[in-house]
Amino acid sequence: MGSFHFTPGKCYKETSNGNDSAIHWDLVCIQTPEYGGGAQGRAADKNGYGGDYQYRKGDLIEHKYFGQGKILKVKKLADDCELDVIFGKAGIKHLLVSFAPIKKIK
Repeated sequence: MGSFHFTPGKCYKETSNGNDSAIHWDLVCIQTPEYGGGAQGRAADKNGYGGDYQYRKGDLIEHKYFGQGKILKVKKLADDCELDVIFGKAGIKHLLVSFAPIKKIK
């Protein structure tokens, strides 16, 4: 979390609003949940995941071929999510959410 600032330079003098500062208060975008920050208007959790990130360590999933499994580890990638899942007969598998035929059970 934090904030980001848009600095328009010296445009204030051109617009004659009386503010000569380098940055105006209404251009500061605070990235907290109270101000609509975070993915999808929600703050990231302690692991840095936010938005519609739906998989968590300990969740149970159903895989089309491997059957039921339990998530051991979740790793957020740039545009995807990698899961380490233990399945009864298949053992531990590393799955990409965008590719694997899975659905969350619990």
